[in-house]
Amino acid sequence: MKLFYYIVFSILMIGSVTITPVHADTESENAALATVVNVLNSLTTIINEAQRQQDKNTRIQFQYDALRTDINKIKNGIGERLQSSTLEPRIILPLNGDYVQLKNN
Repeated sequence: MKLFYYIVFSILMIGSVTITPVHADTESENAALATVVNVLNSLTTIINEAQRQQDKNTRIQFQYDALRTDINKIKNGIGERLQSSTLEPRIILPLNGDYVQLKNN
């Protein structure tokens, strides 16, 4: 659970530090979004380490694959924004957000 709070805290801190201009322009916004993608990429190492440390015999398991899927959805959304000058309306897929599973024995 510490990992989850660390990830959320990291994302919030990056957002508050890197996205602070009073008059944002597209170039500054794109740079900030690229920074967010870089941070999300760096979380992969932390997530992998946490998964390696997870006790496979506990009844409640953290779903690291679901977390990775949600992070990839966020990165893909940012990537689409960075690659296009105009965005067409589209259906936005919801994040899973549920990362805990009870283990059936």
